[in-house]
Amino acid sequence: MAGRIRVLPPEVAARIAAGEAIERPAAAVKELVENALDAGASRVAIDLEEGGLALIRVADDGCGMGREDARLALERHATSKIASAEDLFRLRTLGFRGEALPSIAAVSRLRILTCAGGAAEGTEIRAEGGRVTGIAAAAAAPGTLVEVRDLFFNTPARRKFMKSAAAEAARAAEAVACLALGHPQVRFELAHHERTLRRYPAAPDPLERALAVLGLKHASDLLPLQAATEGFRLTGWVSRPGLVRRSAEGIFVLIGRRAVNDRMLKHALLQAYAERLGRGEFPVAVLVLEAPEAGVDVNVHPAKSEVRFARPHVVHELVRRAAAQALYEAGLAAWGERVGPKSPEAVREPRAPFAAPLAKPPLPALFAADPPAPPGVAPRTEGASAPVVPEIEVVEKRGFSRLRVLGQLAAAYIVCEGEEGLVLIDQHAAHERILYEQFSSAAGGERQALLLPETVEIGPRAMAALLPHLGTLREAGFVVEPFGEGTLKVAEVPRPLAGGAAAPLIAEFAAALAETEGAGGAFAAQERLRRLSACHGAVRAGQALGLAEMQALLAALDSCRNPGTCPHGRPTFLLWGRRMIERAFKRG
Repeated sequence: MAGRIRVLPPEVAARIAAGEAIERPAAAVKELVENALDAGASRVAIDLEEGGLALIRVADDGCGMGREDARLALERHATSKIASAEDLFRLRTLGFRGEALPSIAAVSRLRILTCAGGAAEGTEIRAEGGRVTGIAAAAAAPGTLVEVRDLFFNTPARRKFMKSAAAEAARAAEAVACLALGHPQVRFELAHHERTLRRYPAAPDPLERALAVLGLKHASDLLPLQAATEGFRLTGWVSRPGLVRRSAEGIFVLIGRRAVNDRMLKHALLQAYAERLGRGEFPVAVLVLEAPEAGVDVNVHPAKSEVRFARPHVVHELVRRAAAQALYEAGLAAWGERVGPKSPEAVREPRAPFAAPLAKPPLPALFAADPPAPPGVAPRTEGASAPVVPEIEVVEKRGFSRLRVLGQLAAAYIVCEGEEGLVLIDQHAAHERILYEQFSSAAGGERQALLLPETVEIGPRAMAALLPHLGTLREAGFVVEPFGEGTLKVAEVPRPLAGGAAAPLIAEFAAALAETEGAGGAFAAQERLRRLSACHGAVRAGQALGLAEMQALLAALDSCRNPGTCPHGRPTFLLWGRRMIERAFKRG
């Protein structure tokens, strides 16, 4: 009886492999530019037509190839970059799989023109649909030129999934930007239908290249990173608080010089910014991680866009702590600019930061008379026109108890008068901040027994995610125990939450753990619990407060280390300065 399993024809296998490595024009651009960089190019020019579907042309001034090497380059798994399995853990090149050119050739009409340095003549190779159609001597400058025409011409189903030409060209531009970050000494130029999309001149300083890729003008917009632990070394830059984007596209992660899409490291970065970002806001960053041999495996994805770390928790904490430290030190510098000479102050990241804790700063006045203009912004001169809009002050200062409470607006905002003008305080956000810092301190774990224990019903997935964190709950002041199938019993709660309903909080915490599948480990779980506890325990919008209650809230806000924002990154207060109010009323 004839078997049903058969070996696929080579052309079918080639198309399957091409579909894994070359999913769209940007992937082909990435692979070809990586080859150019591995060849030692100092200049790389990329030309596209129809987003790369009609034409991708990559020209470089690298070492070039002789005829035999050029012919072998179209054979699958033929490469000059590794020779043994051990080499996979000490890679010094971007490419190593020997799949890029054969995969591209399998789904396009390919032309290679190359010449090794010092050779009398070059070599031209043509291929179509994976089949070599010609090899000949040709006149060529040192380096390599690769032309890819009619990409996916023999896989029409793949072409149907392509976006518009402009969208595909934009993806190619993103791929070039990632490669440019890892190779600042190389000049890159990308054109689409002869219109330049990206031009990155060779940059002696990596910071200069980072600013160009991120679209920033001032070096002061970025904070440098430098940290190391257990053989891993992190460098790069993160944006100052307040400089945000509406997507994560401005976050770049490089392992050595290789750009990767690593969700874990991005998660660590966002944790460092957690209290400084609002909903839908993301920082910009360039994270460059050097890993020891055997510390990272890059051979886990056909497109080499993902990696696997031997010690992921170590790398996660390295990124989170380094970014948190940089952000806090930047906050200290900005504080010193506003309130005078800077004294040694407490490190904002209290949980085992890289630097030793410093003394707590003194309590300055809430509003400075004339704060200096931020870098890159000219100071306002007398008589200069300005839009009549509320000037939002979200700064880490103190002195809220010195404000005079005027009343409550819409049972949600505390209206106050200060030396510099009118101050509006979001009572829920401010109370969230107060409770969050209480839960972050040792006192946050004090418990109050419930007269009648509460029960919480949750689904099996949420239950499985929550049970390993019962110790985390106990440390935070919650005593929670299984109470039958799909049910939990809450016997004790943190003292600040006594009198409130604990069941919704526990259910939301369990759902969040299930959704994130434990990303970030115990620290992330603790942080998530602190924020949820603060949110559930804070006074609500619509809740009327008496004068004594409002004054007590302002006094408690003074004791916070970061009173300007709630744990979710929203401002706790707004300031309308006297000068702005006078201009609005046209009073001089």
